[in-house]
Amino acid sequence: GHGAIYLPPQVEAAIKSYLSLSVLSRLSAESSGWVGELRCVTVLFVNLQGISAGHKKFHHLSLHRAVCGMQRVIFKFEGTVRQLLVDDKGTVLIAVFGVPPLSHADDAVRGVRAAMGIQKELCGQNVLHTIGVTTGNVYCGWVGGPKRKEYAIVGDIVNLSARLMKAAGEFGILCDRETFDRCSGALHFEALPPIRVKGKSAPVAVFCPSQRAVDEMLLLEEPASVIGFHEEKAVLTLKVSNVALGRGDQRGGGLLVIEGEPGSGKSALIGFVVNLAINAEVDVLCEVASLMHADERFFFWRRMLLRLLRCSGGASQQQVETRVRELNLDESKLSLLNPILDTRFSESKKTRKLSGDELQNCMLQCIMELIAAAFAQNPTQLIIFENFTCMDEESRIITEEVARSVPHLPVIVTTLPLEPQHPFALMNPAIKRVCGLLPLRPMGMHEVELLIRSHLHASHVSDDVIHLLRDRAGGNPRFTMEIAQSLLDASVIEKDSEGRLFVPRSSVPQQAALPQSLLADLQSRLDALDPAQQLLLKLASVVSHADGLIDFPLLAYLFSRALFAPFLCADV
Repeated sequence: GHGAIYLPPQVEAAIKSYLSLSVLSRLSAESSGWVGELRCVTVLFVNLQGISAGHKKFHHLSLHRAVCGMQRVIFKFEGTVRQLLVDDKGTVLIAVFGVPPLSHADDAVRGVRAAMGIQKELCGQNVLHTIGVTTGNVYCGWVGGPKRKEYAIVGDIVNLSARLMKAAGEFGILCDRETFDRCSGALHFEALPPIRVKGKSAPVAVFCPSQRAVDEMLLLEEPASVIGFHEEKAVLTLKVSNVALGRGDQRGGGLLVIEGEPGSGKSALIGFVVNLAINAEVDVLCEVASLMHADERFFFWRRMLLRLLRCSGGASQQQVETRVRELNLDESKLSLLNPILDTRFSESKKTRKLSGDELQNCMLQCIMELIAAAFAQNPTQLIIFENFTCMDEESRIITEEVARSVPHLPVIVTTLPLEPQHPFALMNPAIKRVCGLLPLRPMGMHEVELLIRSHLHASHVSDDVIHLLRDRAGGNPRFTMEIAQSLLDASVIEKDSEGRLFVPRSSVPQQAALPQSLLADLQSRLDALDPAQQLLLKLASVVSHADGLIDFPLLAYLFSRALFAPFLCADV
């Protein structure tokens, strides 16, 4: 087009570092004319105090270190750095979670975890700061004209995040109600008195996240409250019973993988297992993996090994070394444990000669010997890892090796459905044979009825309500509960004075809003499609008839025009 600038490849590559993935993904797909959209995101405003331009102690290197540290945390949780502002109000970094192509069903949790990670990073640099976190619908897309434009995030929650940042003060981080609701069950918060902020007529509810996060909380379900899953509960009950009896064979030991979609009941079943284990006097060692530590080598097995060694989180290096020596392992190989246990065992002639693959294999073998010896001292222990797909690579390798080398060790892991190329899906077939896979199936009609009766405290649920919920939620327990509540709030389904749920004749199901958690999950799946597929779905959503049927000839015409528009005119 007119005014286009042609750049050498090396210059073009350098310029890409100045652009966000949201912009690059659209430009590379040549779909920049179809970027604007309304979507739910989580916004962070971070104010850096004391390193602003004009401050008497300002130094550009301090600002550089702080920004680089915040970037690392934000990128770890797959967020986007929107902007860095330096003006008379101070230095402010704005980050967003949920813009394409990096949107996730748990973007609010990622945003709060990132805020907590930034807080830790800046405290380590002795930089005073305050952070505001908000979640809600915004406009994401281009602002500006053909000659100069930028990708912007515009909406009420952006302003509110800035207000909360300013009001955070001694609390460090303030979150709004929507963020708090979306993080329920994943993070701890302290509810604070509502505050008044500019632009809001009523006081705003605010919450401060606690550093005690999901990896330190396990929500235990009463066994009777886990509806359905009869076959799965039978398998888990047998495993716990065998562990309680100290049976060091495949009946009690071995790796068991619980696989299911978000909301399919994995955590509820883990709660069921934990309660069974406690009642059977089985020690439960549970770790919940999260993206916060996904790039820290050995992180999850380091914590698990310390617990197997009966060393508390505050145990000294000397205490850990003493416990390891009590296991009577080969003293000449103990230095191989230093990387995973943060110990300082002296190297031997044997270990000094090791390098490359040989070193890694010997280290792995030594870890297996440690695990087997520690478990032998107390065989009534059960190891649980939640969110296996978020583990660091080394911890995944150790888990796979445990299944092969220590088959009597009882380990349960939960995971999302694995992609064909995921390391766990590609594990050695010989190892797979000693593993148990427990894929969670969708609920049936009877289970949907029982779940809704329990969740909505109903005495009876009509068949049309059951079919409506089964069709809409696909048998997913969490989505079933959330959609049921949404339909009840919208009067699509009603409950009479005797607690009976039914669909009134005047109900129009299409008018009920989808729960935000389901919308977030759908959005993350849509963003995983290529731009042409996304465009097709967007067009289909606006050319359907009143009865929900799609006008396919019109869709085909619009789709072809939309695909070729970037080549036909300079400004779509």
